[in-house]
Amino acid sequence: MSSAFQEVTPQDARGRSTGDLAALEKDLRHQLWKAKFDNFTNRLDDSSKIEKLRRTIARVKTVLHERSEGAEPITINNPIVEAKSAPEPEPENEQEASAESKPTVPTKAAKPAKATKPAKATKKVAAPAKSKKKAKGKPEKKR
Repeated sequence: MSSAFQEVTPQDARGRSTGDLAALEKDLRHQLWKAKFDNFTNRLDDSSKIEKLRRTIARVKTVLHERSEGAEPITINNPIVEAKSAPEPEPENEQEASAESKPTVPTKAAKPAKATKPAKATKKVAAPAKSKKKAKGKPEKKR
């Protein structure tokens, strides 16, 4: 286990083997635990190290998960990502524009307002009078 922390970029993580990434994750988790302990005991000089370790662990876990699922790695040049982010072409004439702006699904009519109920007459029952008890052994003070 190495005690020196180095950030791992996604490209660097993808270039490593799965076994190497698993060992790296274990080492990073140990470093995170040690950094949290040092922070608690006021021996950690740079508290941002905890956040950096957490993000690096997340990067490594992401690459490991991509490999276990057999998913395409997310890159800037990935055609799937580019297709999702490509803007839709604007209509060439006014008829297409007006046809696209009209909803194809008919909308429902608004519900009628609920009728209000008349107020009920209520009987007020008088609360029983509370009796004040005198404290035993202490005479009342006169003002």
